[in-house]
Amino acid sequence: MNRRFGIELEIADITQTKAAAALRAVGLEVITPGYTHTASASWKIVPDGSVRNGFEVVSPVLEGQAGLNAASAAINALKAAGARANVTCGFHVHFDAGGLGVEDLRSIVSRYADFEGQIDAFMPPSRRASENGYCRSVRDLAAASL
Repeated sequence: MNRRFGIELEIADITQTKAAAALRAVGLEVITPGYTHTASASWKIVPDGSVRNGFEVVSPVLEGQAGLNAASAAINALKAAGARANVTCGFHVHFDAGGLGVEDLRSIVSRYADFEGQIDAFMPPSRRASENGYCRSVRDLAAASL
């Protein structure tokens, strides 16, 4: 099944101007609208109060191989421009849940809970389980609702 998705890259150590230039250099349309949660047809660079010495790069809605290619191009361009991740940075992926039923959602939560330890293993300790104020473990949620 081919689902639409979007990504958010919390990055540090470069300026918003440098990040925008790097993304434009690989053919991505970029806007810098300031703080907003409004969806855009362009990549956008926005402030993020949870990121020390950095900001967030938000993709437009992406889909299929073209979307994966655009995400890869953005990540590689930002990395080449000097973007780094510190302990306050995160990488978020949002998937279109259209057409999913209750049992599908239960299955996703259950499977995530089953593999949360492995997923957490590639995260810094400050982002694991319930160690910060921005995310929580899904194990308790899965146990309570499944």
